[in-house]
Amino acid sequence: MTDGSSAATAVELRLFGRFVVLADGLEVPASAFGGRKVRQLLRILATRRGSHVSLDALTEMLWPTTAPRDPAANLAVLAARARRAVGCRDLIVSGDAGYRIGLPEDRCRVDTESFASLVRAARTADASDALDSYRTAVAMWTGDPLGEDQYDDWAIRYRDMMSEYRVEALERGVELCLERSDTAQAAEWAVVLQTVAPLRESAVVLAMRAYAAHGDPNRALVMFDRFRHDLATELGVDPTAEARAEYQRLLHSRPPRASHRPTVRTSVAPSGLGSVRFVGRSRELVRLRSATTTPAGSVVVVEGRSGTGKSRLVAEFHANRDAAVVRCFAAQRDEVWSMVASLVRELLSADARFADDLSPPLRGALAMLVPDLVSGRHPRVDPESMRALVIEVLVRLVGTAAVPTIVLDDVQWSDESSLSAVSVAMRRSPGSSWVLTYRTEDVHPGTSRHAAVGALEPDLRLTLGGLDDEAVRDLVVDRVVADTLLEHTDRSPLAVVEGLRSLAAAGLIEPDRRGRWHATGDDRDALRAVAHANQQENLTRRLDSVRGADRDVVDLVAIVGRETPAGELARVLGADPAAVLDSLTRLAHADLLRLGEQGWAAAHDMISDVAVRRLDPVRRARLHGLAATAVDEAADPVAAAHHWRLAGDAPKAAAAYATAARAALDGFAHDEAVSLASAGLGIEVQTPVATTAALREVRALARARTGDLPGARDDFRAALACALPGPRQAVVLAELAMVASGSEDMIRAADLCEMAVVRAGRDRAARARALEVGSVLDMNLAREHRAAERAEEAITLYTELGNAAGVARVLDARAMATFLNGQIKRGGDLLARAADLFAASGDLIRVVTPRSTHGHSLVFAARPDEGLEEASLAVEIARTLGHQEGISYALWHRSEASSALGHIDDALRDGREALEIAHRIGHRGWTATAHRAIGIAHQTAGDPDAAGIAFRASLDASEHLDLFGSWARSRLAMIEIGAGHLDSAADLVTTALATGPGLGHHEARLARVLLARARGDDDVDMLVADLEATAGPAGAHAVLRACRREM
Repeated sequence: MTDGSSAATAVELRLFGRFVVLADGLEVPASAFGGRKVRQLLRILATRRGSHVSLDALTEMLWPTTAPRDPAANLAVLAARARRAVGCRDLIVSGDAGYRIGLPEDRCRVDTESFASLVRAARTADASDALDSYRTAVAMWTGDPLGEDQYDDWAIRYRDMMSEYRVEALERGVELCLERSDTAQAAEWAVVLQTVAPLRESAVVLAMRAYAAHGDPNRALVMFDRFRHDLATELGVDPTAEARAEYQRLLHSRPPRASHRPTVRTSVAPSGLGSVRFVGRSRELVRLRSATTTPAGSVVVVEGRSGTGKSRLVAEFHANRDAAVVRCFAAQRDEVWSMVASLVRELLSADARFADDLSPPLRGALAMLVPDLVSGRHPRVDPESMRALVIEVLVRLVGTAAVPTIVLDDVQWSDESSLSAVSVAMRRSPGSSWVLTYRTEDVHPGTSRHAAVGALEPDLRLTLGGLDDEAVRDLVVDRVVADTLLEHTDRSPLAVVEGLRSLAAAGLIEPDRRGRWHATGDDRDALRAVAHANQQENLTRRLDSVRGADRDVVDLVAIVGRETPAGELARVLGADPAAVLDSLTRLAHADLLRLGEQGWAAAHDMISDVAVRRLDPVRRARLHGLAATAVDEAADPVAAAHHWRLAGDAPKAAAAYATAARAALDGFAHDEAVSLASAGLGIEVQTPVATTAALREVRALARARTGDLPGARDDFRAALACALPGPRQAVVLAELAMVASGSEDMIRAADLCEMAVVRAGRDRAARARALEVGSVLDMNLAREHRAAERAEEAITLYTELGNAAGVARVLDARAMATFLNGQIKRGGDLLARAADLFAASGDLIRVVTPRSTHGHSLVFAARPDEGLEEASLAVEIARTLGHQEGISYALWHRSEASSALGHIDDALRDGREALEIAHRIGHRGWTATAHRAIGIAHQTAGDPDAAGIAFRASLDASEHLDLFGSWARSRLAMIEIGAGHLDSAADLVTTALATGPGLGHHEARLARVLLARARGDDDVDMLVADLEATAGPAGAHAVLRACRREM
């Protein structure tokens, strides 16, 4: 839908229970609004129907702790998103007075307002019409209004007003039912009245009369005793004379001689999870709150088995504080960036204008995560660069969003790319607090997920187990019930709650106003029998009680295993959307389902587990088949693969896994690619050979990228055994050759590559890849002539194919080899061309190295102003990507350019930042070069002592790094010559000339000339001539100028 949709759109806003928006009778998915603040804005305006709400008031309501930088602009964005989601331009109107709902009542129904209107209308209606109104109104209360906002100041008054209307409807309804002798209805409403108004004397007296009229005076007497006790305890007063008289009348009346206690039916969910008091975790809650209020920020991990109350604990924690909350689902664990995308949506709620300040590449990454929230065209970016950009977007958003705490629930289901990104964001976002929960039984030792969770290094780890005796007895007053729950459950909060729910459903217990549970009678055997059942038995019994269309809905939600919009569920089932929404509402009221930000899901993971297990195999397969056909396989191959597999369609499942694994590989999500390919290979029945080969090939590439070279080699060999066609076999052989060069030997790798060239035949793409790999291997085997020939042919083929990235890869390899060989001019030109090609193909992460190295070549060429410009561009790209290694690399190049220009302060600043980053990421090579850059700055500034310290540090970090060692020795030799330490200088020069590639020898020859002059050697002129003969043609003009300056 768009802002320009039909003006006749009919809208319904449901505030009772979980907030739901309907447009023309269809639910608008929560995800369509682009963030929870949009939905909150709608709720605020719905409660102030017909009135403008000022900008200042809305800012205070929406952002009570920290407002965004531009509240007015943010509000405008939120309102626009609401209009677009609902498809109605008049839904929200704005003006000088603020914002309001713009539709008339006949086109925008708010359920709470309709409820209140019914109660008010009943005041003046005749008895029959009034009772009908009350009956309709009571049925409309499907849950407390504004449940998401219950702790917000703006919502409290409205919730209280609705509660007063509810009590009025119940009291007058009970009175009218008693007048009409409808004792069953009166007693049913009395149960509700007793629960919602336990200290309201008029309500208690009416409920007593209803129970007595329905044949249960004992229950009325027990109720009065509890009321009298609570009045004395809470308020220090006694019941009025009228109430005491009613009690005495019932006490002395003769009860009816019934053989059994009458059943009081109730439409109220007796023990919803949210209605059970939070007990037994007060110490953990205090520690959690304390840990997350430190200015420096913190990381807290909450762990425990399923049902131990992790989600409830964090819900209590963030109930009255501003936090971004994301829940992960099992069905999304292999979907790359699923958790990060959800988190980004949450954080954007705090600053809807965040994207406005981003560079085009970062906006593109944000659009990839949340395409519905970022408009416009975006530059094409390669997958590896996109991965870096996504992490940088998350880091920046965490740093700027006015959200002090981030809660990630059930991270055992997070995709590993998201976990990795979150780990980076934690390290780079000081001041932010993170709370992560996970189920211990689903994070197995020895797995990558276990390693990722273990690497979080929390400041506080909370391990939850069962509730202690005190907590259960605080919740359950009746000792028999408490002892039974303690003895026959694992004491987890879920087990205790399910036990209470079963007892309440049987009418054996009920809560008092303080949320403590009491027995309603003396049948101890019945109490023990029901309480003895474990939570899985209780859940099974509850699910078995669901019938008809409701059962189809709850089963499908369990099968799908993630938050799913009502419209999508209706489409899969082929059912009427309105009927499905009614089913969802009933199931939510029964605490079996819940509505999240992205759609409907099981209220607890164990409900899904039990629901799926209880399905017979045929029904389970059918539902998976329905879910699979409804999935857009191109957009969500992971879900399609999962459902096809469990539906029993092996070929479709394997093919979908291959598609999903390839997508993960292309997104540089290597762990997910391995996992998905392995899942596909696990389907051995009826899998086509071509699909098996594709799965093997993808897993091999992913394993190679993660360093599992033996595993990659095995998979490539298995793929070759699948009778691949020639060109496909050539590509696999070329990749196997690359693996062999690292895990076996170069000769073996070269032989494989020869086979690849032959098998490629006339297929240009396959031949180009084989030649590309062959040129790299030939360079390493000193076959320079053939390496050059193969590189040129590969470039020609890639150019004909329009594959700029392929051309850039070949050029980059040749350019770096040429530059390191000391050919500064030719190497620099090739590096510039490679950088331009990488940029043109959107491969931003590969632009940094050749761009920055080209800048370094310009410094060597005595063109430091141009070198500074190139290195600065590389620094900017690396910072945009958040590529720490690239930032450090480009900074030391820029530092050398600044020194050559005499900008010493800039040079030292860049060199020191490069060193700090290199230390932080543990990069020894860039540690050595950063020290070199700092030393050159001090040397240029005329501070040989400081320069010597830096060059010595560079040498210490250069073990087995021959180029950097040669550079450090040459520079240190110059310092030693200046200090008159000629013998030590001679040793340094000799070693510098004997080690490292040609690039390092230009400075070594300069140091040799300076040493010969200092010693008065006769061969100084010859050494100068040798330096000029090598440095001049190579383009090392800065070295030539330094020599002439010194001579």
